[in-house]
Amino acid sequence: MRLIVRFYLIWIFLCNVFFVKAQRIDVFSYPDSLFNSGNFKLAAVEYERIYFISDDIDTKNDALLKKSFCYKQDNQYEVAAKTLKRIDFNNINDSTYYKSCYEYALNTFLNEDYKETILQLNEMHTKQIDTFNNNNLLVLRILTLNELRKWDEANTSLINYIKTNNIKVDSFAFKKLSKKPGLKNEKLAKNISYFFPGSGQIYSGHWGRGLSSLILSGAFATYTYVSFINGFYYAGVFSGFSTFRMFWTGGANYAEYLAKQKNKDRITKHNKKIKDLIYKTNTIQ
Repeated sequence: MRLIVRFYLIWIFLCNVFFVKAQRIDVFSYPDSLFNSGNFKLAAVEYERIYFISDDIDTKNDALLKKSFCYKQDNQYEVAAKTLKRIDFNNINDSTYYKSCYEYALNTFLNEDYKETILQLNEMHTKQIDTFNNNNLLVLRILTLNELRKWDEANTSLINYIKTNNIKVDSFAFKKLSKKPGLKNEKLAKNISYFFPGSGQIYSGHWGRGLSSLILSGAFATYTYVSFINGFYYAGVFSGFSTFRMFWTGGANYAEYLAKQKNKDRITKHNKKIKDLIYKTNTIQ
């Protein structure tokens, strides 16, 4: 009799497990079909509806994870990251935890919030997820460290990546990969423009814009001077000097902006070399 009761209880338990799994698969079938057809906005609404009506914590977590996929596909990386932060990380299975953490790190990277990305990767490492040998996480770490201009740490991670995947790279190719990109001093570009208008733009590699800034600043400075020596003080102040000051300060700020853009382009090209190596070796799944 005991054996029959035990068998019956086991049978009920297994049936219940399979029923719950089947129910979870069924509840996601419609929004998944919307996602697969490219209707990301409507799919996101459906995933949110499932999150709201469901009592099962795993279903709620999966709904938020899937909703973040919609925003990522729609290039709304900040919204995707915020959606992932709503997940209940105190009650989550290992598989969903890893996916959610990785997606959060990836979305913050795509949103150019590199400090948050590296914080997430470090937190994952403290939770016993090996971010230094997992290919996806290691590559994300390398690219993020480069964006943060932590070149030595990035090179250490790059060496680890090459060793982990047994990639053969000759010394010349590795030297090119690990070489720091020549970056412009952004503050210098701004400060020298205050002393000599247009020089910051020229320093950033934009000769045409630098010369234009120099000519316009010089023209309004000359206009101010001529107005003053001829007694047209109001015209000199309001039409000449105020416009000159606008070009002077605006030109300095613009020079700093151009230097930042130049640096961003060079870091992007530097990271592209690493991405090309990754795609060539096909180590990312």
